[in-house]
Amino acid sequence: MAASQEYVENLANSAREALNVELKGWFDPQSREGQAKIARAAMALRNQNGGFLLVGFDDGTGQPNPAGAPPNPREQFHVDIIQGIASRYASETFEVAVHFVERQNVHFPIIEVEPGFKTPAAARRRSTDANGKVLVEKNRVYVRSLEANGTVSTTEAQWKDWPRLVERCFENREADIARFLRRHFSNLRPEDVRALVEEMLSASGGPEDPTEQSRSLLNKGRERFRLEEEKREVELPPHGALEVSAIVDPPVAGHGVDRTFRQLIGSTNPHYTGWPVWVDSIDFADEEARPYVFEGSWEAFIWDPGRFWPTRHLDFWRIEPEGRFYLYRALQDDLLDPARDIEPMKLLDFGIAILRAAEAIAVAMEFAKAMGADPEGSEVVFAFRWSGLRDRQLASWAEPQRYLSGTRVCRQDEVGCVVRIPLEVPTASIAPYVEAAIRPLLAAFDGFVIGSRVVEDFVERLVNRRL
Repeated sequence: MAASQEYVENLANSAREALNVELKGWFDPQSREGQAKIARAAMALRNQNGGFLLVGFDDGTGQPNPAGAPPNPREQFHVDIIQGIASRYASETFEVAVHFVERQNVHFPIIEVEPGFKTPAAARRRSTDANGKVLVEKNRVYVRSLEANGTVSTTEAQWKDWPRLVERCFENREADIARFLRRHFSNLRPEDVRALVEEMLSASGGPEDPTEQSRSLLNKGRERFRLEEEKREVELPPHGALEVSAIVDPPVAGHGVDRTFRQLIGSTNPHYTGWPVWVDSIDFADEEARPYVFEGSWEAFIWDPGRFWPTRHLDFWRIEPEGRFYLYRALQDDLLDPARDIEPMKLLDFGIAILRAAEAIAVAMEFAKAMGADPEGSEVVFAFRWSGLRDRQLASWAEPQRYLSGTRVCRQDEVGCVVRIPLEVPTASIAPYVEAAIRPLLAAFDGFVIGSRVVEDFVERLVNRRL
């Protein structure tokens, strides 16, 4: 199942080079050079566990450029042509999809490569240009890699790329094992699953200090948000919020508050959604939304009431070079287009709440790995807080087909919890921890309990970008 059109539209609106996003200017997919670009990019994105190639976009500004566009991009970049190129060059067969976004009356192709690889994709044939220059080398493995200055590029795999490449393969194989266990142990009672999760969390052990640090960061982050709100003199609409703090334990060394660190974090974000958590706003048209340094941390205050983006957004985040991350995000339920006829501060979509918690966990753990934290000896301590909940009703307006029986209302204004997750847990296996994080929030709505399989479904769709 390919990504939704809404997802690719949002991706095009905030396009920038990342490990799972490559931007290319216009080229002819019928030429040797053009086919080589598609082949290398497709194999590299496959080895990144999926991603997107945006054609006709300037990799410096992230903006679509109609100059040089062919008269019929939908024909030239038809999925059959792109799939044929990928299948012809890659050692492993994988699926690609082609989306199109219209900008300035031009249809820009967005090529999607599916995730889920079990072995690295290598080139199975050689390609040269008219002068004999090698464009694709047989038996080479192409990857998306970060250069020393934080620049992302597609390149042949070097020694430093192989550990993460192999780790991704094992993560996907572990996900297959997890699916096998779910099929064959589906008769486990929910209370058995919850007991197992609690045992897993308690087994992580360790001192309580990181837990208190995570809670303190949650409060410090909210204070910084309030001070920036006051300083900027913005009039924000009534809204509830999700706040997340994540602390890598033990702290990560070797990074400073410089552009290289910010580029590392920005390029590492997997972009599970069109507007990801800790969204990198460095190229935003609104200069006030771009990141800045404050007291040893990178921060960004993003408030767009609909001037620059089709939908309203309110985010504030902090990232610290020791491996400390904070996020404040207004609840999506409160920033909807008035045409949807959903009154702010009245509903909480439980599916969106699950997705946001899962995304925060997955992205922060990816940040920790990119910063060099030892997966076998580290954990990430998360503190969650939802506010503005009083008198809200639990709902599923984003997916109306999900039935909720009865009316479930929250009588308290805030709900919070702490979850500790070993860094070695694969992204595809975070569902039990997401369930532990979301359980107190949903329980505040007249004791609502979500099924483990429902959480697993949301998490699987998120990490595979199938929302």
